[in-house]
Amino acid sequence: MTALNTSRNSERAKRRYRTFLAKLPPPGDAQDPADQFGLSTMDLSAEATQVLATSNVTDRKLLALTVLEDLTIREAAVVLEISEVAAKMPIWTANTQICNQWY
Repeated sequence: MTALNTSRNSERAKRRYRTFLAKLPPPGDAQDPADQFGLSTMDLSAEATQVLATSNVTDRKLLALTVLEDLTIREAAVVLEISEVAAKMPIWTANTQICNQWY
């Protein structure tokens, strides 16, 4: 009896999910959220370039490893032979500087 009810529940869930998906608009109709706030990739690139220009060499390497190479802060700290705590500070500072320029 439990197996039958579980099977029926699964089928109902699949049917509800298909119905839900059918009601969604096609993906092409979605608007870019950045447009809503007036943000553009070029503006963000300029801000990021400005932050990088004011950073020291180690901070730039750290940002490059975490952002471009997709390393974790811990992994980037090992590569640069610094502590994880010392690596977190430049990341936090860069994020704060970029956010302060937008808000």
